Amino acid sequence: MHTISSGGSVRVVDWKTGRVDRDYYHQLAGYAAIFLLAEPNVTDVTVSVVWLRSQEIETYVITRAVIDQWLARLRLQITRTTYSTGRHCEHCPRSHDCPAVAAKAREGVALLREPPSDLTALSSVEVVGLYRLAKLVGKAAESMVASIRLHVIQNGPQDSGEGTALQVVEENGGREIDVAKAWDVIQARLPEQDQMASILRISAAALDEAIATAAGRGNGASAKRALAAELEAAGAVTMKRIQKLTEKRTSPKEIA
Repeated sequence: MHTISSGGSVRVVDWKTGRVDRDYYHQLAGYAAIFLLAEPNVTDVTVSVVWLRSQEIETYVITRAVIDQWLARLRLQITRTTYSTGRHCEHCPRSHDCPAVAAKAREGVALLREPPSDLTALSSVEVVGLYRLAKLVGKAAESMVASIRLHVIQNGPQDSGEGTALQVVEENGGREIDVAKAWDVIQARLPEQDQMASILRISAAALDEAIATAAGRGNGASAKRALAAELEAAGAVTMKRIQKLTEKRTSPKEIA
């Protein structure tokens, strides 16, 4: 969403629905570049990033001088012929056969063979770097296992030379019970409401999807909002608390 004033200033609002967006600098600079390059009379672009979850607003003023520097760096970046690693590598399904990621992963494996015995001896920047490196090694390993699995499916079992073979097999998993077909049977054995409720688990995502589908095209979002309000009023919703290691935004840095 944007507006253009008569004085040559442009105001852009970027709504963020996620918790962390690590690479939004280039997105904001791209927005500003569109207006500054297309409209000679535009002097600056004010971009406000609105974080809906945390209810925070960050505002930056981007001038032509800033965009000139950004474009110069961008031109150098797109003409490079060598790979470079970044946070995006954690989500790449081909990370295991990327030369840059492979080199970084080898560095991580070498480091993790003799990990620091005392993290308190490291600076906070070093701790975060170690965390990112460990995640990259883990993701690269997962990607390699997935690639090996596909290779075995396509080419058959792989003999280890040690009396075993790597192969893909089918095994019986856990039982799946058809709720609709089993309902009367279960209810006959567990006639009390509390007894029945004790064995049922409802997927919030699946419930939302079912309600949206039942509401029909164009009515799904409002039906889900109404459902959420009704469940909340009935005291049927509790939020689980979990602890996980993650990176969160800190105070924003100036765009330059």
